[in-house]
Amino acid sequence: MSEFFSWGYVTVTTDDVTCKKNMRDNHANTYTLKPKQITRKNITDNLAAFNFRSLDDVAEYEKMLKKGFETISEALAAMDQVFVDTKFEFGYVVDSEGKEKLIYMDEVGTPDSSRIWDGPSYRNGTVVENSKEGFRQQLLKHFPDADVFTNKNRMEERKKYATELLPQQMLMDVSKTYLDIAAKITGAPIVQSEDPRGEIIAVLKSKYNLIKDGSEGL
Repeated sequence: MSEFFSWGYVTVTTDDVTCKKNMRDNHANTYTLKPKQITRKNITDNLAAFNFRSLDDVAEYEKMLKKGFETISEALAAMDQVFVDTKFEFGYVVDSEGKEKLIYMDEVGTPDSSRIWDGPSYRNGTVVENSKEGFRQQLLKHFPDADVFTNKNRMEERKKYATELLPQQMLMDVSKTYLDIAAKITGAPIVQSEDPRGEIIAVLKSKYNLIKDGSEGL
């Protein structure tokens, strides 16, 4: 699986999109890249490092990256929301005919993987985040040394904060952000589930046949 980022203020192609790759052991491949400006040639010359099977798949990823951003941006614009940037994850699956194909992986265009701004506020000169970016900013302001959370060389120091409880209001604020943007997208208030895990398992089991009897506890 590979991660690529898309911004609403640049031409979305591999020639000018910054790519961040979670480098994992890829069979015997030891090629590594640090996050930087990635060119198309970097990718096509090192297909395995970016988990691509072929040059055709690079072209397909470019098409999916651009189309995905445009589709979500247009849908949010209809709700007067600005789709600022997002992260897409791509990976391979085997379809019903036994053929391998490149698809979007994980969630797409959500407040977790994207920045979404309120349209009216933006036109008035104010940025109102309808994504987890608002929570990230609160988190950095909450602790006295914000560098701990942005400096990868301080990971050990960061661990000590894992046991500290955050203010309840901070968590409620991010919850409200998600509920509000979800209501805008669906056009109706979000009814919170009493048993989200059970409902997800039921859908995966009955509709998609992805969970077998007796495996619900996994």
